[in-house]
Amino acid sequence: KRLRWRLRFLQLLITPLYLLQPRLIGVTACRIVKLSLEHGFCSESAVGLQIYGQVILNNQKDVEGCLKWCHTALCLVKSLGAKQMIPRVTVNVYVFAFWKEPLQAKIESLKENHSEILMAGDLDILGLNAFHFCRRSQVCGR
Repeated sequence: KRLRWRLRFLQLLITPLYLLQPRLIGVTACRIVKLSLEHGFCSESAVGLQIYGQVILNNQKDVEGCLKWCHTALCLVKSLGAKQMIPRVTVNVYVFAFWKEPLQAKIESLKENHSEILMAGDLDILGLNAFHFCRRSQVCGR
């Protein structure tokens, strides 16, 4: 239980770090992954896996590696049955999928995920989902 609180705290640090010190996100993601490897994986570990994938994308320009980590995180939360985390993790998969798939491919998925996020009550990721839905809709002329 104590580990989950530590992982949640690190997860909450990601957004402010992204705005203030983006380079420190990688350190936070590595810390989440390290704690998960040492003590076992839980639903909060998924965010660390995805952010680690984002760091791989930003530093190494490895789209395949990023998507692999994002899909691993999605498989983790689905296998754990963490219904409150599935919409959050799904948003990140859809956001990074534009590197490999056409923009219009995930518009409907983002729209469906919006209602799932509302049901889960995860309001901090709701804005990100709405932003990507609107942006893709405008770019694709929908």
